[in-house]
Amino acid sequence: MEDETLIDLLLNLTSDSQTGYTIGRLPLLPQMPVMVCDNFDVSGGIVNGSEGILKSVRYTTDDHGTWCATSCVVRIEDSSEHSFTELLPHECVILPKTLSFKVSYPFSGQSVTVKRTQLPLLPAFCITDYKSQGRMMPKVILDIKSACSIQSAYVMISHATALENLLILHPFNPKHIMSHMNGDLCKEHSWLQILECKTILWTTSQNFHHAEAMALKMQLMASS
Repeated sequence: MEDETLIDLLLNLTSDSQTGYTIGRLPLLPQMPVMVCDNFDVSGGIVNGSEGILKSVRYTTDDHGTWCATSCVVRIEDSSEHSFTELLPHECVILPKTLSFKVSYPFSGQSVTVKRTQLPLLPAFCITDYKSQGRMMPKVILDIKSACSIQSAYVMISHATALENLLILHPFNPKHIMSHMNGDLCKEHSWLQILECKTILWTTSQNFHHAEAMALKMQLMASS
């Protein structure tokens, strides 16, 4: 690729669904926290969302002196203890991944498809509300100002294990925690409540019939 304008655009892309959650420039520094963005070894615990500490990076340089990472080693505590050759337990090799995505060409707006080969990693000094789901965190610093809805704010707050270990980064608009749930979430919540009532009624009915059957059985045994 030789078009400097397009190169500059690609190097400054941020992580989103369009780019497969990769970023234009991948900042890597040994001992920094990183998050893996691909399933390398599901059974071994090296999966999309795994967090670890970057231990080392191998790279090449092109004619312009640009560093191109070819592999790296990440220590992931939740991974299997079976180590790679010459690596310590929980140290994992992360290899580049190639993906395609479309971008709009500057000025003309023409859509072009590009292929990017990059280590599937992201800096993990902080994480989004979406990525925090399913985790319990002993200490949390929250940026509620960035919450896009009350659901987002709830997810941020609810994953802290103790109130005294929760810190709000800066002031935020009260609407982030006082607005109503969106329509789709309200419908889902209502559907879950109906399902809960149906489940209770069905379970009660089953238990009632079971109790009747047991009483009849005991009556027959007593008469015999």
